[in-house]
Amino acid sequence: MTTSDMSNSKTEGLIEAICILGCQQVRQVISELEQGRTLLEVNSLSIGEQKQLLQELKSIMSVYGGNCRIDESYSDPCSGE
Repeated sequence: MTTSDMSNSKTEGLIEAICILGCQQVRQVISELEQGRTLLEVNSLSIGEQKQLLQELKSIMSVYGGNCRIDESYSDPCSGE
């Protein structure tokens, strides 16, 4: 396993853990990361990994638009379905 693979695995696990907290909490994490605040959830990540995490969370949340609701024809992007 390469360092990149371990980094991706760690980031993916954290994304899943954050998504489980729900839409509003994911948006809060995104906001905190954008403001450069240190979050307990991401302390173990490098700056690059934190940037990757932020981009992934933004990508996931883009399906929701501004209101944390999605069309019923979509599955929950955090559920992995």
